[in-house]
Amino acid sequence: MKILFVRNDRFGDMVLTLPAIIVLKRAFPESEIFAVASKSNKDLLGLLPFDVNVVEGAKFPGIIRKLRKEKIDIGIDFVMDWKNGNPLLLNFSHIEKKIGFCYPLRRFFIDFCVKPEKKIPILRQNFFLLKELGVNMEMGFPIDGLRVPEAEEKADVVIHPGGFYPSQRWPVEHFMELAKKIKAKTGLRVALIGGQSDLDILERLRRHFPKFLYLVNEPPLKVAAIMKKARLFIGNNSGPLHLACALGVPTISFLGPTNPWLFYPQGEKNFVFVKDLPCIGCGKAKCRRHLCMDLISPEEVWRKVREFL
Repeated sequence: MKILFVRNDRFGDMVLTLPAIIVLKRAFPESEIFAVASKSNKDLLGLLPFDVNVVEGAKFPGIIRKLRKEKIDIGIDFVMDWKNGNPLLLNFSHIEKKIGFCYPLRRFFIDFCVKPEKKIPILRQNFFLLKELGVNMEMGFPIDGLRVPEAEEKADVVIHPGGFYPSQRWPVEHFMELAKKIKAKTGLRVALIGGQSDLDILERLRRHFPKFLYLVNEPPLKVAAIMKKARLFIGNNSGPLHLACALGVPTISFLGPTNPWLFYPQGEKNFVFVKDLPCIGCGKAKCRRHLCMDLISPEEVWRKVREFL
């Protein structure tokens, strides 16, 4: 049997889907797993305890041609977004059984539609799709058995000061104050991580903390290797936070415009700073006031860091 899953969106969404992919393989151990992933998240599949065939192409027509040759039996679209064209991808790839979340017009291209829920974590909702295949197993974070390589460098604390949207980010000045306290009062080794969109923030921090370890645009497996050995992760509600949770690393994070039900950190040993404001979970990419993040002081975060360490 050949099973395809589609997760061609963001880094964190792929991390939150890894448990469902593992359960899918356990339910159908003889199956061959294929994936349509994005440039930003496909390397995360190297963490899985089995190989996945990533189907790549510049555009949908090229991917469709490749999928038709493979003669896929089951296709699962994990992307919870009514705007994308994944149902068309599954339909035109001549996949026998097509499963995905149900939005307007999607039902015409998908055989089994599952209604998305607004107040259930995405990690759990992924398993709703598997139930359409008769799979009733579930698993969460942390994930045992991931293929995490050995780290060549080490860090006690991993900090991710960036985020996909500006509104998700705790102010860089606050990160700077916190980093000063960690450096002066603990002497622990600190790593700062981020992607291309976080470059300006990381460069500002580098000027003040040149001896910190900086991981910019590094492969996900290298980041995971260093993160796995860390004692604490500190960061915004973004992909690296969910990766830390998946690896079982204790986390301290900040939640503002992000939907608190869908993307709350899953697993154990996670503390979330969130202010009691009516606008929490607004979903805005930018905010002029930004009180949800500005009101979280470096001093209160430092007190929590001391508790963890």
